[in-house]
Amino acid sequence: MVIDSAKCFDCRACIISCQLENDVLPGHSRNWIKTNLPGTPLGMHFQPGNCMHCDKPTCIDACPTGATYKDAADGIVKVRKNLCIGCGSCIPACPYGARHRHPKKKIVDKCDYCENRRKAGKMPACVETCPTQARTFGNVNNPHSQAAILLKTKKILRVVNQETDTDPVLYYVDQTEPMDWTVKAAAPVPIQLWRYGAGPLVKGLVSMTGIGLLVMLTRQLFVQNSCMHLVEKDANQGIDSVTMFRRHTMDAMLMHWFNTICWLLLLASGLGLVDNPVLQPFCMGWVKTTHAIFGGGASLLEFHITVGVVWSAGFLIYGLARFKRITLPFIKEMLRFSPGRDFEWLLKKSLSMTVGTRVMQRFGLKTPLPDQGFYNVGQKIFGMAALLGGVVIAVTGWIMTCAQQDISGQGTVQWAILIHFFAVGIVFAGLLVHIYMACMAKGQMPAFLSMFTGKIPADYAAFHHKHWFEKIQAVNRRQNAKKEKL
Repeated sequence: MVIDSAKCFDCRACIISCQLENDVLPGHSRNWIKTNLPGTPLGMHFQPGNCMHCDKPTCIDACPTGATYKDAADGIVKVRKNLCIGCGSCIPACPYGARHRHPKKKIVDKCDYCENRRKAGKMPACVETCPTQARTFGNVNNPHSQAAILLKTKKILRVVNQETDTDPVLYYVDQTEPMDWTVKAAAPVPIQLWRYGAGPLVKGLVSMTGIGLLVMLTRQLFVQNSCMHLVEKDANQGIDSVTMFRRHTMDAMLMHWFNTICWLLLLASGLGLVDNPVLQPFCMGWVKTTHAIFGGGASLLEFHITVGVVWSAGFLIYGLARFKRITLPFIKEMLRFSPGRDFEWLLKKSLSMTVGTRVMQRFGLKTPLPDQGFYNVGQKIFGMAALLGGVVIAVTGWIMTCAQQDISGQGTVQWAILIHFFAVGIVFAGLLVHIYMACMAKGQMPAFLSMFTGKIPADYAAFHHKHWFEKIQAVNRRQNAKKEKL
């Protein structure tokens, strides 16, 4: 669009017609007329304006869902209404104040040059109603359009904030004022923290975790680590591998796999929803893939919310229904730590799986692991991270889902986005370790199979969970003694 502000006399027909055409409520506007008062009535100058549809739009960088985008076909910055969650992160990121949150629709609203009118072959409402034709709309790439002709034949100015040059493509003819009303674009603090702090931290953590697991897997596949095998063999002398101990109840196993499936679906769909290369923690290729599978971001968002609702409801109902029998004992066991013994277990376990027990022995380190209870310390750390992280993810997810209902302010939603992303990253890093230890680490297959059968062999229990194994044996001895008396 090209504007000749010298023709404007502040009739405001453009503002009123835009409000009527686009359902803009009183107190808000998609366009404006700014006034410069140099001191005399005869010197008043009026400056019409609207969204600048910049070529380097900072509002897009601040949008966590990709709802704000620049249409490559016509160069107009638009909002996908079915992807906008109403968090308002893009509003302060615009140096021109061209965005607002629609009070009724609860999503961000802005000028799109009356897209519905343009599809019908009409001009934007502001252009059509201007009595002096101060606004000229057209394809500047078409040399025959009136807009392109004005750009070639007139001196053209742009309103630019020197600290944030977003390369606006709304032009003014000859001269316009005021020129100093723009502000420095600034995304909300939570979005900036994710972009420059928490996001890189999560990427680094996940990357380091992945590299560590690759080192462990490589050593497991290509380096013999017979020392630990001998330690385990010696520790289990006299204990058979046929006797099985009940470890998990049927409902606990079902809940485990329910969580697993839901988490994987939520992770896959959630990563696909971050349609913003600035904020995407994985890769944009995954975004394109998931959008293609689901037929667009709107369907993907609906799927993500549905799975999230099912998972959080199931998680809550199960936790409350089985609170005394499952939830409370699980929490108590997770919180049962012995700092010295547990730190030693973590250190020795990590070293044995990376550098190997032979290297440990060369430095005088004893290789046997300290005895553990029902859960080892690694399982406890992941269990607590998964439990707390799950609660945080669920709560922040609900805040984002209900953002359009005005249950909380936009600031709360923006912080919820940061916390949600960060919690997912931490839990995902832990999940990688958990999957490796359960499915791929040498000697851990009995633990993996126990999530299907509910039982583990006696020799595995004696070596990996000795305290729990001895407790079970003591219970069995007492039960056998009672039977003998009878």
